[in-house]
Amino acid sequence: MAELDIYQVSRDIEKKISELEELRILSRQCVRELNAAEKPMLDADREYKKHIGITILKLLNGVEMELAGIKVVKPPATIMIKVAEAICADEHQLKKDTTVALYNAAKNKVVSLAKEMDNVEYQLTGNQSLFKSFEQLVRTRQ
Repeated sequence: MAELDIYQVSRDIEKKISELEELRILSRQCVRELNAAEKPMLDADREYKKHIGITILKLLNGVEMELAGIKVVKPPATIMIKVAEAICADEHQLKKDTTVALYNAAKNKVVSLAKEMDNVEYQLTGNQSLFKSFEQLVRTRQ
């Protein structure tokens, strides 16, 4: 009976090692996706901030702009940034938000895979301990 169980544990160990290797390969791919998503996110954020700055300068210099069909010229300083953000929102905020969402999705995938790898490693360690116990049990019975 113990011999049959030790073979099952041995197969389980091999299976967990294979699972872990597959997860490592998948993890490397996900990290590459995360790295690839980072630059567009940073570029979109930089573009968004640049356009807000340009819009603020235009508003300060009296350039007439439009927000939701309303002409805006030299708004008060207390609301200047909010007005500039609102003017830029339609054109640039969507791109920024999209790239942030793609980056966060890639990051969440990496974190999820890391947790899954931890779980498989814990199971593997448990199986290895069980195998060692079976091995000692068989030796003591011989």
